[in-house]
Amino acid sequence: MLAEAGCFMVKYGLESGSARVRREVLWRRMSNDTIKRGFWAAQKAGIHTSAFVMFGLPTETRDEIMETLRLCAEIGLGRYRWALFFPFPGTAGHKIAADLDLIDQERMSGLGNYFDGTCLKFDPETDLLLQKLGRVCHWWVNAMSDWGCAPFYRPLVEEVESWDRAAWEANKRDLHRRDRELSEELLRKGVRHYSLRYTHVMAVDSDYVLAERAKMRAAPQYVPIGYTLDD
Repeated sequence: MLAEAGCFMVKYGLESGSARVRREVLWRRMSNDTIKRGFWAAQKAGIHTSAFVMFGLPTETRDEIMETLRLCAEIGLGRYRWALFFPFPGTAGHKIAADLDLIDQERMSGLGNYFDGTCLKFDPETDLLLQKLGRVCHWWVNAMSDWGCAPFYRPLVEEVESWDRAAWEANKRDLHRRDRELSEELLRKGVRHYSLRYTHVMAVDSDYVLAERAKMRAAPQYVPIGYTLDD
C-alpha cells in the first residue's frame, strides 16, 4: 500500500544487530528475523530501505558490534547511517551508562559530535575499533556480504584492523579518498557495493547511486541544490 501511494523510501531504527543489546540497553524485544522480514517486505515492494545503526552502546562487546555489521550485510539495506552512542543527559541511555560508571566525563565534554569517538570507558582495543568504524564501517559490511565486492574489501578490513593507534592516526584522513576511488572503480565494473555518499556517515548501495546518476543525466535541470553528478 505504501508503494502504491508513492512511497519510495522507508527508514528504520535498526540500531543494533545484537538481541541482548536491543533487549537490555535499547528495550527493543524484536528478533533479528522480525527485523529482516520488515526490511525485506519493503524491498519486495520496490521501496528503498534506510537504516540507522549505532556502535559503542553500554556493555556492548566486539562480538556484538560484529553482529550489527553482519545483520546489515545479510539484509542488503538500501543505505544506512551510523553513529557512536552518546549518553545525552536525561535519556535512559545516559542513566544506564552512568549507573554502570561507564561515562568518561572529561572525554564527554570534549566531544563535538557523536561520530568521532566514544566517551564510554571501553578497553583500548574496542575504543580504537569504534573510531575505525566511525569512518568506514561499511567496509566491514561489504567484506561480510555475499556480493562480488567482498574480495575487494576483506583485505582493506584486515589492513585497517591491523593498525595500532599511531598507524590509525597517520592513515585515517586518507580513508575517504580511498573509499571513493575504489567505489568509482567498482561502479565502472558493475560490482555492487556500499560507499560513502551524501554525508561522511552514510553508506549507499551502488545500485541506487547508478540509478540516481542516470536520472540526473537524463534531466540535469532537476539536480538537487547541493548535489553533483558525482555524489
